[in-house]
Amino acid sequence: MLFRSLEKNSQILGRDAVWTKKSAVSKLSPYLCIQYMRFFWKATPDSADHTGVKCKIMRPVSFTDTLDAFPYCDAKLQAAIKANRDRLGAKLDLDADKEPEPKKAKADDDATMEEPDEDLAAALALSMKAEALPEHAALLESCGLDKDFQGHYELFAIVTHKGRSADGGHYMGWVKREDGSWLVFDDDLVSESSWEFVQGLKGGGDEHMSYLQFYRAKKIGRASCRERV
Repeated sequence: MLFRSLEKNSQILGRDAVWTKKSAVSKLSPYLCIQYMRFFWKATPDSADHTGVKCKIMRPVSFTDTLDAFPYCDAKLQAAIKANRDRLGAKLDLDADKEPEPKKAKADDDATMEEPDEDLAAALALSMKAEALPEHAALLESCGLDKDFQGHYELFAIVTHKGRSADGGHYMGWVKREDGSWLVFDDDLVSESSWEFVQGLKGGGDEHMSYLQFYRAKKIGRASCRERV
């Protein structure tokens, strides 16, 4: 579940108020592409032409080689994933997977959009019933996923950007090999790298930093490349 605050007009309060919007993923894919927000438009009201400028966000953002999609799914997908985790022995810690609840505004100051939790509770309660298993498998297979999918994705490729300008700089590609090592594609030059180096591509300086990340769904019985070496 993803949370976002936005300001909307409240007819009850008769003014603008801060609302909490909740959204969830209803359908996954065998492959995921995560794009970091590295570039934005900055207003320049004090400049002569007031046109604004393009800027790059240099802030470091850490990442790991495994992405758990469970916290971002809706109740139906969570039920299917939880059933597989329980059935196949990968116990799910619901409290650990939950997104932190946003701070609620005072009742007399702001309005809050709330979604009932009954749907999630009912879906999870049915997740281990035998009659629900074919429905779970059908839902996952309709997404192009394995029927035993447990919600985990592994990182296998990255596109990085170097430079402070949104109009230029240098892009490079990083791809994981089957043995767990990494290859770096710098124009027509290809060299070897390692996960320890790749993990440092989080940003925070003038060197290459992750801009696009590509994940693929993990399959049951297939350990990640790092686990096999």
